[in-house]
Amino acid sequence: MKIKGKGATGALMKSSILKRSIIIDGHKTSVSLEDAFFASFAGIVHPMVPALRYSFTMSDLRLAPTNQYFGFGGTDDYVVLDGDRVIGRIMLHPKAPEGQSWFWTITAADKTPSVYNKGYAVTREEAIADFKARWLA
Repeated sequence: MKIKGKGATGALMKSSILKRSIIIDGHKTSVSLEDAFFASFAGIVHPMVPALRYSFTMSDLRLAPTNQYFGFGGTDDYVVLDGDRVIGRIMLHPKAPEGQSWFWTITAADKTPSVYNKGYAVTREEAIADFKARWLA
């Protein structure tokens, strides 16, 4: 959802508010916050509740053609979206290991970098499942 309004100075402001599902102490709930506020929220809460950061879940994992977002990419090249936010990419990779031609990678800035945030799969559906499993880990 995009919200437009005027700030304290009277300048036009645009805001991107995303709905996210979170799990706190085993209870699932959702919050609708701007990216910057959500990142701050996670940064404040994470030190107090270490497992919380890894409990944020995707409410709406979906694929969209990469060329719609970045102006490049073939017919088998997709961005992974959580709401309207690009969190990764899944594509048919020309130099993938034999028999595992689909490549997936998590690119979200708020996900802790890891060598395990990417991989190869036999089918696009397996790549989606592997991506989601790692995202939720």
